[in-house]
Amino acid sequence: MSSQFVVAIHYQKQTLLTKDLVKGLPDSLKDEMIKQVNEIKSESVLYIQGNENLYHVKSKDVIKNNDNLKNNKNDKTGATIISSSFEHSSKEKKLIKNFKNNNYTIKENGKLVAHKLPKAIWKYTSKTKKVAGYNCFEATTTFNNHKLTVFFTRELWTKGSPDKLPFLDGVILEYNYSHFYVKAVNVDLQVPLITNFL
Repeated sequence: MSSQFVVAIHYQKQTLLTKDLVKGLPDSLKDEMIKQVNEIKSESVLYIQGNENLYHVKSKDVIKNNDNLKNNKNDKTGATIISSSFEHSSKEKKLIKNFKNNNYTIKENGKLVAHKLPKAIWKYTSKTKKVAGYNCFEATTTFNNHKLTVFFTRELWTKGSPDKLPFLDGVILEYNYSHFYVKAVNVDLQVPLITNFL
C-alpha cells in the first residue's frame, strides 16, 4: 500500500424482492413482505489505496414491526398470521482485493487466505448517468451465473469494485446483481492511509 491518501466510497445496498421470490407466501402477505424487505438497506465502504481495494460491510441488525401483517387471514387455508415482525441481520465482512494480481484476501480461521477473482468479459453499452456526482458508463457481464450490470467511472483514475465483483477499467459506483441493487452515496477523496485492515 503505497498511496499517501485513500479514496473511500460509501455504498448503500438494497434487496429488490419480487413476487417470484415470495411465491410460497399467501397472496395477502406478498405485497407487504416485498415492501418491508425492499426498505431494508445495508452500508459498506470501499477504500482504494494503491493497487488494493479494502472492502468493509458493516454489521447491522434490523427488526421490522408492522401492524399491517397482524391478523392477516390466508383465504385458502383459513390460517391467521399473528406475527408482525421479522429480523434481518448482516454480518460484518472484510476483504482486500488486488487489481494487479486479480485476487482477494480474507481472514479464515484466524489466517489470511488469498483467492483468485473470477475473470469477466465486459460488454460496454452506450448508456451513461451520474452517480455520486461522477460521470459513469454502463457495462454488463455474467458473474456466478447471474447478469451483472454496473455503472463505473474513469474520473477517479484507478480501478475499484465492491465485494468480490470483478475489476474493469474504472471504479464501479452502482450495480444490479441477482436481486440486489447497490449504489455509491458518497465519495471521500482525502482519507488517511489505512493499516491493519484485516
